[in-house]
Amino acid sequence: MTTPLRVAFQGELGAFGELAVRQHFGSRAEAVPYAEFPDVVRALVAGTVDLAVLPVHNSIAGAVTASVEVIASTDDLRVIQEIPVAVQLCVLGV
Repeated sequence: MTTPLRVAFQGELGAFGELAVRQHFGSRAEAVPYAEFPDVVRALVAGTVDLAVLPVHNSIAGAVTASVEVIASTDDLRVIQEIPVAVQLCVLGV
């Protein structure tokens, strides 16, 4: 059996970052959550994970500044691909 790719993302399981990991890598990846963007990058640079997925743009709010800043401030990173994720939010109430 092949060892799955460990792919870091910011947020909790069920977050849009995990959705991006699942949509792009499918069952060949283990989605690994981290609390903050710098935590994701530290894990990648340290080799704790194989890849990382970070948001850079939100069509409603624009650039995800905190994520973009941590990417830009880390020399050991290389952006290798864009993973567009269509996000639909729904509100449910009583």
